Amino acid sequence: MSITKKVNFYFDLVLSKIENLFLFISSILLILMVTIITLSVLGRTFFNTPFAWTVEFSEYIMLYMTFFTLAWILRQAAHVKIDMVVNLFNSRVRKVINLISSGCCLLASIFLTYFSFIVSLDYIQRGDIMYRLVPLPEYILYLPIFVGSALLTFRLIAQILNYTLYDEQEIY
Repeated sequence: MSITKKVNFYFDLVLSKIENLFLFISSILLILMVTIITLSVLGRTFFNTPFAWTVEFSEYIMLYMTFFTLAWILRQAAHVKIDMVVNLFNSRVRKVINLISSGCCLLASIFLTYFSFIVSLDYIQRGDIMYRLVPLPEYILYLPIFVGSALLTFRLIAQILNYTLYDEQEIY
């Protein structure tokens, strides 16, 4: 195994562990969201007092879960993919098509990572507060977009490396 493949292997391994950590965090958040909604429904049904902040926190949790699992979903190839036409080609053409589409996704992901970082940093520095039912710092909404997009960027880099270093049958 060449040094490039070894570095790629360990990069992928570390990235996979980080993605699994964020998947675990998302699982905990899902349990928390279900619990909050259930308690709110029970409070409304039996005591006529629902939690006013249930919808607001559920929205935040869904945002976090979505962005925290982006890279893991890509690694598992569990995203929506229309490959009917791509499968008509031989493996060399499929590899080129996959490289082009991964490259386009990488550019979009870098763009999203960069601007979500800039916006998050701006809100942190200004100390803006969202005044809704529960006042929270504004950056709370943008930080998961940055973290998830950064993870997705690294996963796309790993995917492009896998496409360039390995044949279609060798990709692990």
